[in-house]
Amino acid sequence: MNATDLSSAIRNNIARARYEFTPRSVDRPALAGRYVLPSTLTGVAIWREKGLIDEVTVNGRRYYVLSDKAMRIRAQITTP
Repeated sequence: MNATDLSSAIRNNIARARYEFTPRSVDRPALAGRYVLPSTLTGVAIWREKGLIDEVTVNGRRYYVLSDKAMRIRAQITTP
């Protein structure tokens, strides 16, 4: 799978994922090295089916982060 196999909405969300982002400083170490998607992400079932997200639970909070596959796609999208 590569970037061209995905809808523009999914590609845009992958490109906009924020590196290690959380406003909760206590959760940041658990997200180290990960690109975090909005908690309001739509179509989570589709993302799971395509293997694009991992769920990380930190201090009782769920985060959606890009999977290794999605990070490779992000590199395709964001490389000039």
